[in-house]
Formats: sequence, structure tokens, C-alpha cells
Amino acid sequence: GETVEFIVVATDDDPSDILTILKYGVGDFNAPPGTSPDTGFFSWVTTDDDTVNSPYVDTFIVDDGTGLADTGYVTIIVNPYYHNPILSLVPSPPYNIKGGDTLEFIAIATDPDPDDTLTIEKYGIGDFTTTPSTAPCSGFFFWASSLNDTLNSPYTDTFIVDDGSGWADTQIVTIVVFPYVPPPPDGDLNHDGIIDLSDVMYLANYIFKEGPAPSPPAAGDVNGDCFVTIGDIIYLANSYFGLGPPPRPWCLPGDVNHDGYVNIPDVIYFIDYLLTNGDEPISKNSTDVDADCKISVSDLVYLINFLFRGGPIPQPGCVNPLPPLAKARGEFAEINLNNFISVPSSGIIEVPINANFNVPVAGVQLEIGFDRKKVEVLNPVLSSRTKNLTLYHNTKQDYQLIGMFDINVKNLIQPGDGTIITLRFKPKSGSFDLSQIKIREAILVDRSANELEVTFKQGNKDFIK
Repeated sequence: GETVEFIVVATDDDPSDILTILKYGVGDFNAPPGTSPDTGFFSWVTTDDDTVNSPYVDTFIVDDGTGLADTGYVTIIVNPYYHNPILSLVPSPPYNIKGGDTLEFIAIATDPDPDDTLTIEKYGIGDFTTTPSTAPCSGFFFWASSLNDTLNSPYTDTFIVDDGSGWADTQIVTIVVFPYVPPPPDGDLNHDGIIDLSDVMYLANYIFKEGPAPSPPAAGDVNGDCFVTIGDIIYLANSYFGLGPPPRPWCLPGDVNHDGYVNIPDVIYFIDYLLTNGDEPISKNSTDVDADCKISVSDLVYLINFLFRGGPIPQPGCVNPLPPLAKARGEFAEINLNNFISVPSSGIIEVPINANFNVPVAGVQLEIGFDRKKVEVLNPVLSSRTKNLTLYHNTKQDYQLIGMFDINVKNLIQPGDGTIITLRFKPKSGSFDLSQIKIREAILVDRSANELEVTFKQGNKDFIK
């Protein structure tokens, strides 16, 4: 595969002689006749097949045209070209586990040289099983950690593959063992051992005020629909006051073992459940990752493809469906954003959001997008319909998140049509129109924490949620 190049130089004490250099053998040679010193350029691009007949001998003859000549011989040896073996780990590092978890992965060694015998060695913690072989050569890593393994974390393991010809490849991996924190009981979001209004406030602050996340974050899905919204706040409040069912197992698609993470232990738990009569998943909606409303081997394959092969992300399942949207009972809501009021004295623009619904509404969650280059976002204001609710709002880079509800679930927004909140902006360019803001999301839940089907209108456009 390498290229051989050199120059042949011919000299003659008779300066008028015309020298001609000839070559016999492999390679290309270019040497125009000329007086001393005359030169020629040799080049040969070898291939792997040229190792078969190696060595090669080329003969070079220079003639001065008067019958005098000189000869030179060149031996070219073509050795086999050995490629570096390549070692990879599947799934790829880093590896972060919790004390008590099992870590498993596969080491795979490949080599362009098909006859090389590859040997993989491991130095560090865990068990490693492998047998030397030609490419591909593989080995299986297994480590059952304990709670005490958090003390000396992180750990470093070194994997080396050798092809027997002096070429090797190395992978150094870091294994971090975090303390195991058991998930709280469903609904105990602040980990104080009881479910009360402080958990409701904890969830509200997390959703609307960038407060600390539940641990794990999926624990905020109190109603088990795989999403964390204002519906979970109302659901948890109803549960606490005895007005609704207890919290459902939270849903995190792919989290089969219900520890708040989607990782290799979920695959192991799933295999045990399907093939060895292991424990049933706590959240079947978390396990139905292909969303076909049943749990089967296809879900296991889907999860493996996601974790190891870059497949599509797990989807919210439908094995245990929630109550249907409130539209099934004739409930509806329409949100309107189609006019604004200019306040010349302050330069503030007020945009009322009107809502029409036919059942009492316990909570509203809005996401309002805006063009930050054109408007400055101010605090929204409750209306006469919502004045008895608690207002939450948080302005991000390009949207404002708004929540309205009564933590005691006593004050509801009564049916009818009218303003529920007034948005406030200050134009940066002196002009304003409704194209500078947009309703991105509108969630309305009834007294039982069921979501209403929402139609929202902006200008002349209608949107269905």
C-alpha cells in the first residue's frame, strides 16, 4: 500500500556524451536522455497483493552511446501492512449507575487484517469474559455494584485489544457510582414522608417558577399520563382533600423498573419480566414504549434499539389509559387572542385573553411566545373572572409561562365567556401588532383534573389542541 520513490543519477567524465538510462522490472521510470549528469525518477505504488512475490529486483542500465555502460540493481521488499485493531464499547461510555445497580456492556474489536487473532484484556473492576478470535472479537463486561461502591467512586477500567503483530488499541472508561436514593411514594414530591399541600406547592413552583425538580423529575407526573402539567397540580390537590383518587404511578417512557431513569437496568428488568416471570412493571404506560397499548417483545426490541442503536425515543404508553378528554362529556373551551389595548400614558400594550367554556375550570396553563427583539414582556394581570386564583408566571427567553389555580380547589373559573388574564407588553420599536406574540399552548382542566379539548384563536387563525 505504500509508494516507493527514488532518483537514479548517471554521470560521465565525457561531458558531450548523451546518456540514456533504462529500467527493467516493476514500477514506473521517467528518464529523458541527456548529458551528464542525467537523472531519472522511479515511482511504484504497491498494493497488498504485492507482498506475495516479494522481493523484487529492478535493473538500471546507463549507456553513453559509445558502447560504454554501467549497471545497478535495486532490491525492493514489500512487507505485509498491518492495520491497527479498533476497540469500541456498546453502549458507549460514560457509565453512570446507582449503588446496587448492575452495569453491563460489550467490548467489540475489529481489524482490517482478517487473519489477525485479536485478544481483549481488561484491567479494573468487574468481570470480563472473552475468547481470542479473528475479527470481530467481542467480550462481555458485567459488574453488580453494591451500596458501598459509592465510597471509592469513580472507577477506571482499561480495555486493550492486541492483534499479535505489535499493534493495539486502548479504551479507558470511567464508571461513576451515585448513592441510591429510593423514589418517594407517588405524590410525596418533597420527600418529607407525607403527602400534603406542601407537595402541591412544590409541584407548582417546579412547573411555573423554576423551583427544584422532584426526584426523579418524572415523579411530578402525579396523574400518570407521562406529562407534568397543571393537571397534575389539580389532581394532587384533589387527592389530598379527598376529592379525587390517590396519585397514580408516575410515567417515564422506557423506565421499566420505575427508578426515574431510562438505562440498561430497564432492559434487564424487562427481560426478567417477559422471559423469567420477574416482577411486573409498576407503570405499564412507561413500559409500552411503542405505544401500541400492550406490553410485548416488540417493546423490548424498541427499547434496546433506543439505548444501543440510536433508535426513536420511547413513547407514552396506553396500556392503562386515563379517562378520556372532557370533550366526551360535552365539555369544551375556546381561547381567543384577537385584540389589544394601547395605554398611551405608559406606552404599555394590554392584550386580553378571552376564554369561553361550559364547565367550571380549576386550572389554566398558558405558554405565550413572543419576539424579544420587538417587545419587552411585563407581568400579566388577573381578570375579574380569575381574581380569586393564585397567579404564577415565569418569563423565559422567548416565551412566558402562566399558571392560574386555587391550591385548595375551592375557587373555580365559572362557565361563560370573558377575559381570564391580561398580557402586558412594551414595544421596543414604538409599534405593536398581534403577530409579535403567539399562543403556543393552552391547557385547561376541570374540577376533576381532566383536560378539556381546547380551541384557541388568534386573529383569523384557529388552532386545535
